[in-house]
Amino acid sequence: MQRGYLVNLREKRNESQQDVADSLGISRQYYCMIENGDRQKRMDVTLLAGLANHFGVSLAEIVSLEQKSVNDYSI
Repeated sequence: MQRGYLVNLREKRNESQQDVADSLGISRQYYCMIENGDRQKRMDVTLLAGLANHFGVSLAEIVSLEQKSVNDYSI
């Protein structure tokens, strides 16, 4: 997941990382790792769908950004 994308979505909603984490039922630390791209390969479809739902974007958009991010860092 591209860090800037999630940060922008969150900041547009004037939410903290804790607000998003609470909405998703995860810890703030885990959400922080998602924003930083540290958990992109370990996210399941339920969490991806939760992110899409929370931010009001399509699941395809979230998955597309995750795939792009994974490809950007592959060697």
